[in-house]
Amino acid sequence: MAKRRQVFVYDDVRDTDVEAWLERQDNKSAAIRAAIRQVIQPQEQLDASTLRRVLREELAQARVAMTMDDDQAAPPSAHGDVDPEAGRRLDEMF
Repeated sequence: MAKRRQVFVYDDVRDTDVEAWLERQDNKSAAIRAAIRQVIQPQEQLDASTLRRVLREELAQARVAMTMDDDQAAPPSAHGDVDPEAGRRLDEMF
């Protein structure tokens, strides 16, 4: 496999963040390739059925949590009862 050289140009005033990031990289070529691949890889597509299923699961968990709060005579809490993994999955969808 042959190696190829590609040159890019950046503005030393406007792109100081790019320059600083690049200077911190031990292997600049590998870092640039990884950054480019992260952008060009297809993002996970979220279809309507997956969204409905995840929302159904989350709403069911919220109802259980609210029922538990009601049984303890405490106001429902939407913050402490959310599963961190479920919250992460919802965040990734949007």
